[in-house]
Amino acid sequence: MRVLVLGGNGFIGSHLVDALVARGDEIDVVGRATNLYNVFLTQSQKVQYHQTNISNIQFLTPLLERADVIFHLVSTTIPATSNQNPVADIQDNLVATVQILEVLRHLPKKRLIYISSGGTVYGTPQHIPVSESHPLDPKNSYGIVKVAIEKYLHMYADLYDVSSVVLRLANPYGPRQMKIGVQGFIATVLMSELQNKPITIWGDGKVIRDYIYIDDVVCLLQRVAERSEIGTFNVGSGEGYSLLNILETANEITQKDIQVNYLPSRNFDIPEIVLDIHHVCKTFDWQPEISLTTGMTMHWQWLQHLNHVMGNRS
Repeated sequence: MRVLVLGGNGFIGSHLVDALVARGDEIDVVGRATNLYNVFLTQSQKVQYHQTNISNIQFLTPLLERADVIFHLVSTTIPATSNQNPVADIQDNLVATVQILEVLRHLPKKRLIYISSGGTVYGTPQHIPVSESHPLDPKNSYGIVKVAIEKYLHMYADLYDVSSVVLRLANPYGPRQMKIGVQGFIATVLMSELQNKPITIWGDGKVIRDYIYIDDVVCLLQRVAERSEIGTFNVGSGEGYSLLNILETANEITQKDIQVNYLPSRNFDIPEIVLDIHHVCKTFDWQPEISLTTGMTMHWQWLQHLNHVMGNRS
């Protein structure tokens, strides 16, 4: 199978590429230069890396033509900062994706798998857990653009038979996620523990989120690629943990006691979001297997190993 992974040298994408290589697939990876660290983790003649962005539709077109399956993992913004430049968010993500759909509608049928956002598209939940039928009411540009892309995917499916699967992903975590304060609270906490630095929490730490370990995500992505079912699916652990829960678990794993700086809560932070994952579990015969404590322990061990290796190189 020929697979195109848009965003394949990022956190999720690099793990997915590893798994696809192990299966024997032939892979094209499109990614930005800022993520080239992950390129060197997978050395295989079956992988071709292309350093560009998804707005470069002329470059992307031949890659789209030869792909059987396309994973769209790209977002150039994150929820916390997307409102700072919504025009760029629309141009780089929404417009770029519609350009891809315009190419796909003229090609033989492909399977497009799009990673949406289970944490932002619903807004403030009316009930917990949140099912796929919950009203969509995003509170930031990131979520609004995700919803708009979903709507265009549905339109192209209805009008042009462009097959797509939308996966509304919760908060993935695990090895290779290590940017402090950018995105990923678990990674931020563990990196701060490793470096003995304080962390910042907006609000009282009682915000609840759904976290899922990266191996469980990749297992599902492979399964979705192999199957023919289409639709929109929540993807998470189906369990909620507060920021304080994460801190407590991290302190137990690392045997440290991290310092926390509390700041006033932000008006765009959703108090609680936990996803109902019954639909995806039943459809793809999949179940998340890695518990929070086990996943955070593996993440911590990887960070320690990386720190040891990098320390020996310096």
